[in-house]
Amino acid sequence: MNLKAKLALAPSPLAFGALLWYFLLWANGVAHTLAIVGLADILRADALRLRVLQLCVLYSLESALALIWGRSTLAGWRPIDFLLHHIPYAVVVVAADFFKVPIFQAYSRTLPLTLLTSMNEAVTVGLSLGLPRSLDRPNRLYLLLLMVALIIVEIFESTTALFAPSSGNGLRVVALLQYSAAAYHAFGVIPCCWKRVTSTRLLAGSFGDTPDSARQRQAS
Repeated sequence: MNLKAKLALAPSPLAFGALLWYFLLWANGVAHTLAIVGLADILRADALRLRVLQLCVLYSLESALALIWGRSTLAGWRPIDFLLHHIPYAVVVVAADFFKVPIFQAYSRTLPLTLLTSMNEAVTVGLSLGLPRSLDRPNRLYLLLLMVALIIVEIFESTTALFAPSSGNGLRVVALLQYSAAAYHAFGVIPCCWKRVTSTRLLAGSFGDTPDSARQRQAS
């Protein structure tokens, strides 16, 4: 498998299901974020845990579809994208939850922001279903601004977790790993978003196959 080759698109029913799931997770992220800034009732940590674990399930299913069957609901994604993003997120969160590391308390601001990134995936799935490619630019602007906020918050909460006297070794390990996530967001995601936002041309062809051509090729 070529890790940097764009994956063929998944069948439309799978893509539509993924789009709805990503959108629902984004909506939950909005609710948690509004609670953080005082514009909604505070939600319990177990509600955040449920939604984040659901995101991990979706990431795992998407990764299996990509790495085992060579298909993706996300237009333009490559195997390397799942290896760098979806899989590490799911592994760290699920492992921390399994070993009772209190990440949902320590990262009560970071994790809702990660739910908000689901809008990026929802739009990208929508592109595979035929949404106009002109939506990619505002989506990238949204993701860029979100990444700036996420980097600030995740570094703050990681530093707090790393040096707090009450933190256990497990939480400190997660904090160290989170610094690498912040670096990925700063040096991987933001430059890509900036390039798309400042591009002077419509990104025609940048996703490899168009939805129609890809689906015609899969049917042949």
